[in-house]
Amino acid sequence: MLEIPDLAKELIEKGKIESQSAQKKAWDRERQWALDYYKDRAQEDYMRFIDEDLAKSLPTPSNNITKRVTDRTSLVYMIPPIRTLGDPDEEYDMTKYNEVTRMKDIQLPTAEKRTNLLGLIGTKLTWRDGTIHYDRLIQFEPYFEPDNPWEPVAVVFPIASNDTIADDAPERWQYWDNNVWATYEGGRRVEEGENEYGVIPIVWTYVELPDGSFLDADIDRGLVLSNRELNVLQLDGDANIRFRSYGEMWASGINDDTKLLRAQNVIHSLPEGSSINTTSPEDTVGSIKEWIKQIYIYVAQNHHLTVDFVNQSQAASGVALKERNRELNDDRRADVERWRLAEHSFYKIERKIVKVEAQFELPEEFAVDFNEAITEELSVEDQIKQDTWDLEHNQITEAQILRRGNPDKYQTIEDAQAVIDENRTTNVTTNAPIPTFANALAEPVEEIEEV
Repeated sequence: MLEIPDLAKELIEKGKIESQSAQKKAWDRERQWALDYYKDRAQEDYMRFIDEDLAKSLPTPSNNITKRVTDRTSLVYMIPPIRTLGDPDEEYDMTKYNEVTRMKDIQLPTAEKRTNLLGLIGTKLTWRDGTIHYDRLIQFEPYFEPDNPWEPVAVVFPIASNDTIADDAPERWQYWDNNVWATYEGGRRVEEGENEYGVIPIVWTYVELPDGSFLDADIDRGLVLSNRELNVLQLDGDANIRFRSYGEMWASGINDDTKLLRAQNVIHSLPEGSSINTTSPEDTVGSIKEWIKQIYIYVAQNHHLTVDFVNQSQAASGVALKERNRELNDDRRADVERWRLAEHSFYKIERKIVKVEAQFELPEEFAVDFNEAITEELSVEDQIKQDTWDLEHNQITEAQILRRGNPDKYQTIEDAQAVIDENRTTNVTTNAPIPTFANALAEPVEEIEEV
C-alpha cells in the first residue's frame, strides 16, 4: 500500500471533510447560492420573501438574468481558438492531439462561464474513455505550505455521484498531490495510486488574481442579488394582479360564527343590517414593471452591456454595433490574456497525461490564437459594404470571405481559393455572349471583296 501523507490521513479519514473555518464554509455556501441562481434552482431563496400561505396561491417566478448575463459576457470561447503545436516553421500533424483533446472546446466554454460567475474554479484534467476530460471543480479544499498561501500542495474535492432516490452510497472524495492520489468513501480509503504525472492535474482560473491568498475570489454578487430582487418584485406583481382580479371581500354585521363561502354559485342570506363588500388593492404593477426594467439597466451597465440587452428592439447599423460593443471587447481582451495563460497550463498537463496514458510525446512548443473581437451580426447591406472596403484595401481575400460563410465545407483557405479559381474559369467560359438574332443584327457586316 502506498504511503499517503499525514495530511490526507488526518483530514479525509474522518469521513467528512471539514472546512477550516466559518469563513470558508460561508464562501462555499455563497458559491452554491450563485450556482443555484444560474441553474434556476434558487426558488427556496427568493420565495421566503413572501408569506408562506400567500406563496401557495401564486406562481413561482423564474427570471434567470444570472445565466443570461454570465453567458452573454463569457466571450473568450464563443469562437473556438486555433491551437498549433511544434516549430512554427514546420507543419505539425495535429491529428492525435485533436483526438485526445476533442472535449476541450466543449467543456472549456462552460469552465469560462463558471469562472466568471464564481470568481475562481479548478479544472481537473482526467483521462477517461481514451480522451482527456476537463472536469470543473466548484467545491474543493486546497492545502498549502506555511510560507506559500498561493499555490496548493494538495487538493481534496468531492466526486460526483448518482443523485437518485435509491442511491445510498456514502459521499466520495479524492485527494491529489504531486506524488499520490487516493479516493475515500465514507472515511474509508477505497482506491489509491501513484501520481505518474508528477503534478496535480488541475488548472485554476480566476476573474481577478487574488491579493492576499489563494481563496481571495468573490462571486458576481451584484448580479445574483439583482436576480433575487427581480424575482421578488415579480412575486409582488403577480400577487397584485391576482388579488386585484379577485378583489378582497369583507363583511359587516355578521356574527363571528357565521360561515360564508366564496363561489360563483353561492347566494348568501344575510341578517338585517349586515352587508358583504369587495375592494381591490391599489394597482402597483406599473411601478413594479418600471423598477424591474431599471434593475435590468443597472445590471447591463455594470457588465458593459447596452440598454438593448433589456429592450432588444432597436436595429442598429454596423458602425453602431461596433461602438456599443467596444467596452465588451475591451473586457474580452483582458479575459483572453488570462485564458491564454490557462491554455499553456492546460497544455503542460496534457503533455504529461498523454505520455503516461497514450504513450506518445507532444512537442514542447504550443501556441493558441483566439479570435480578436466579437461583433454582432451585420445586416446584409452593411456586410457587403464592409467586405467591399476590406477587399479594396487588401484587408481580406475572397477566399477568406467564402470560408467565413462555411468553415465546415472549406477546411482551409486553400480549399476556398481552389473553388474560387474553378468558378472563375467556368464563369469566363459560360459567360461568353450567346448567339441570338438580336446579336447577329448588331454585328457589323463584313464587306465582300470584288473579284
